[in-house]
Amino acid sequence: MSHIVTVQDAVTAFADFMEPTAAELDAIEREMPLILADVDLLDAQIITLDRTPSELDERRIRRA
Repeated sequence: MSHIVTVQDAVTAFADFMEPTAAELDAIEREMPLILADVDLLDAQIITLDRTPSELDERRIRRA
């Protein structure tokens, strides 16, 4: 007979010490300008999804 058990305890048992290391936080900090630039570009592209891009929209996309 096969028993069905949950793995909730096994998954949450490691949560206390699974914080990012200092090296991982430094890597995220170094990549943050690129991440923010990607967010700006996506925001500018999303704005133009339902309309024809204006000159201001095109400049915003180029700048992003």
